[in-house]
Amino acid sequence: MCSCAMQLTPPKTEELWFPESHMHNSDFFSRMANGWKGTSDNEYMKMSVVLGIKQLTRPSYNWFFPGQERGEPTFDQDFNLNIAETQLFAIKVCDAVEERVCQGSPCRGGKLMRAGKSATCPVKEVLAYHKVCARQTLKPCEPKS
Repeated sequence: MCSCAMQLTPPKTEELWFPESHMHNSDFFSRMANGWKGTSDNEYMKMSVVLGIKQLTRPSYNWFFPGQERGEPTFDQDFNLNIAETQLFAIKVCDAVEERVCQGSPCRGGKLMRAGKSATCPVKEVLAYHKVCARQTLKPCEPKS
């Protein structure tokens, strides 16, 4: 019996007691995974800053259901992240979000962001990636005059 027990492997997925479409699976586990009785990190709203959008058309948007019918973006054809000025602007936006002062009651520590956390800035991450891959010191991109 011991030799049979030694051949067992742990399960690769969580055991499902109900069908996939059952309300217990879709609602309960979603709330458990997304902050129900969560930590203090869950008191902060996740926010995204999107660059390069010229206009957002929302003909059938309903404020009571913000996750549905969010609209269609019209992208700015002149937006080009390959240009140094645009990269520098994106980095400045990331820095501004991290340094934004907030004196409202929901804010703690006087900042818009939670103390000890930093914004995820894709431009900074790409530049850091290229720095590591090229094994060189990459200076922040500076606009050419």
